[in-house]
Amino acid sequence: MKHKPTATFPAAKLLIRAFKRSAKLDRKMHSPTHALSWHLDVRGRFFGFDNWALFHHHITTLVPAQLHELTAKAESLSALAHFGQKESEVDEATAIEAMRDFVRRKFMPLIDFAPVDRESSTGYAWPGADLGWELWDQFTAQFADELIERVASALEAESGPWGLENYGRDEGE
Repeated sequence: MKHKPTATFPAAKLLIRAFKRSAKLDRKMHSPTHALSWHLDVRGRFFGFDNWALFHHHITTLVPAQLHELTAKAESLSALAHFGQKESEVDEATAIEAMRDFVRRKFMPLIDFAPVDRESSTGYAWPGADLGWELWDQFTAQFADELIERVASALEAESGPWGLENYGRDEGE
C-alpha cells in the first residue's frame, strides 16, 4: 500500500505553480490554439506521466530533497524554456494593462459613486477594496509580486480608493 502524505510541502506548491506559469507562457507565446490543459499534459508526459493530473499528484507526494532534484531538472531542460519565469518578465506592459483592465471591470473608484464620509477610513460611506490583495489573488501565478503591488499603488494614487458599486446587494437588485 502506498503511503499518502498528510501535507504537501510548500516547495511542492511552488513547483506546481512554476509548471503552470511555464505552460501559460508557452501557450501564449508559441501555440495559443492549444488548450492550457494540453500544455500542462506535455509537461507531465515530459517527465514520464500520462497526463498533468498524474504528474501533479506525484509532485505533491515528494519530499524536499526530491522536489529540489525535480526543480533542478526542470530548470536545466531547454524544452521548458519558460520554467521559473513569470509573465511580467516576458512582457511587463501587457501584464500592467491586464491588471488595470481587471480592476476596471470589477471595481470603480469610490469617488465616482460613494457619498463622502469624513469619519470613514476610506473617506467614503462605502468599503474600499484592497487592490493589492485582489490583484495578488488573481495574478500571483502569472506576475511578479512587486509588479502587482506597483500597479495597485498606481491605481490608488491616480483615482483614490476603489470599491464594488453593488457591495452588499443581491445580483438581482
